[in-house]
Amino acid sequence: MKTRKPADLNDFELIRDEKKYKFLTIAMFIAIAILIVSGIFFSSQKGFSATSVMPIAFLPILIVNITTWNALKKEIKLRNLKA
Repeated sequence: MKTRKPADLNDFELIRDEKKYKFLTIAMFIAIAILIVSGIFFSSQKGFSATSVMPIAFLPILIVNITTWNALKKEIKLRNLKA
């Protein structure tokens, strides 16, 4: 699937994608927070393991989602749309 720039999207697609990225970004942030807490807990109980570093592996995806979400919000504001 080819990704398009926010400026290339029509109004409906822009608002739809902004809502989608908002949900995905918040869900991923919560999942990473849970992984961090559980990693700390299990590391203190059983020692260090590979699952303790899993949240670090998901951080680049979270950063990309946040960047895309901000670009979509900026384009919505530029077009004076209501999300």
